[in-house]
Amino acid sequence: MAKRLFMAGLALRAALAALLTLNPDEVTRLSSFMASWRYPILAADAYRGALLSGYLYGLIAQSGASLVWLRVPAAVLGALWPVAAWICLRGHLPRRVLPGACWLLALTPFSLASGVLAEEYAFGPIFVILALGLMLDFLQTPEDFPVGKAVATGVLGLLFGGFQILPVLLAMGLGVLWIGRGRLEGRHVRRLALSQLPLLILAAILLGASLWSVPMHRLIMTGMGFPSFRSSPPAVLADLLLNVQIWYWIAEPPAALVLIEWLLGAAVLWLCWRGAKAADLKLPTRQLLVITLALGAVLASIASGLTLGMPVFFPRLYAYLIVPLYLLVAAGWEATRAWSRWAVAAPLGVICLLSAGLLYANQHPAFPRVWSEIAPRLAEELPKDQPTAVHPWNMADYLRTVLQLTGSESPRLSAACKPAELLLEHRTDPESLKQSPEALQRCASQIAAAGSCVLDVTVTSKAFTDREGLLVSVLRESFGYQTRSELEPVYSLLCPGESP
Repeated sequence: MAKRLFMAGLALRAALAALLTLNPDEVTRLSSFMASWRYPILAADAYRGALLSGYLYGLIAQSGASLVWLRVPAAVLGALWPVAAWICLRGHLPRRVLPGACWLLALTPFSLASGVLAEEYAFGPIFVILALGLMLDFLQTPEDFPVGKAVATGVLGLLFGGFQILPVLLAMGLGVLWIGRGRLEGRHVRRLALSQLPLLILAAILLGASLWSVPMHRLIMTGMGFPSFRSSPPAVLADLLLNVQIWYWIAEPPAALVLIEWLLGAAVLWLCWRGAKAADLKLPTRQLLVITLALGAVLASIASGLTLGMPVFFPRLYAYLIVPLYLLVAAGWEATRAWSRWAVAAPLGVICLLSAGLLYANQHPAFPRVWSEIAPRLAEELPKDQPTAVHPWNMADYLRTVLQLTGSESPRLSAACKPAELLLEHRTDPESLKQSPEALQRCASQIAAAGSCVLDVTVTSKAFTDREGLLVSVLRESFGYQTRSELEPVYSLLCPGESP
């Protein structure tokens, strides 16, 4: 069965990798990492701590690969989720429960989407499954606990899966200690603690290196208007299966949609509750799954609150919790009577099919096609005979990455008035992004002296670096620049002495 699921999952993910539009988060991660890959400490935040994922994707991108090839590692890893679950958990789960969980890992819309994008999300569930198998083995026979395997699982899980794996592993470890209280001897607890020590040390180093980005993430949340994208815990529960994400594409959803979302979340929660009471599961297994899911969600929400300034209930932040969630849902399905089972499964199944269909039609509203549609237009409009200055300067690398991954012809781009020296201090204060009026006027003079066109990426410049639009105003009023093309609210292209 595991082999069939792997082949089916791989085929579905390979097709989705070719069909699904370029995701802005893929570009942000890759361009940020490539700008600082020589300095691992500074690059730690690009893939949210997943340094090895960053180097893997960066190596593929450096070879000039297309978006499809960049997504190959994620597609293969995503297809391996059910295989890993079958191998690592079959000694702890009934034969009737494990196949259902494997099917969910292979085929739900959320697992398909998360297991195909060129990000760290495809790696995390593999290591959560490995860790869960090790912890269940530990509860059964603590004397035989393989410390080396546990160390490798935690360290590689962080380096490939990123910071999001930490709340899950921490909740799992605390769950093991609580379940084994009064039964585990001191030497067993010491072996378990020893196996987690390298992970904690590495996490402290990488988190310390990424602290500079906390103010930046908070600025993005406010500067880009993300508070309008509200969310809720029921949305997370439903979306970890269905991947609808109505809060992402409708700032104020109708009350009927919100009610449906709550009902879907309640259905998933009811299945989890039935799974937590399932007699087929051994008590330690049930307890560990419930603690990992519940405490992991609490810790992840606390982490998002500390990072973003507010608790955020967005499914990608809780992506690695699909492992205990799917196991409990599968157990709940088996423990439920037939009529109740289908009463719950019918609405969930319909939404699953609809969400998956939209993914494969490349029409899913949670995956905006903005850059995939804009890139060919940019490649056609930008001058070919000289570099185009990009404002703000940090968008030059971003747009190069967009043009490469979309297969568009890549005009020459230069960073408009990039600071001569970027010290670590400049990255700790988000206000350092905002350029002074004097700096913007000097920048305009330099661009005009070179006779270059300028591409003002207004969606970011007006949010961060040049909120008053001073650079464009100076170019127009003092140097006779005119708009050649414009796409509100994304960008405007200005050139000297050109008619619109």
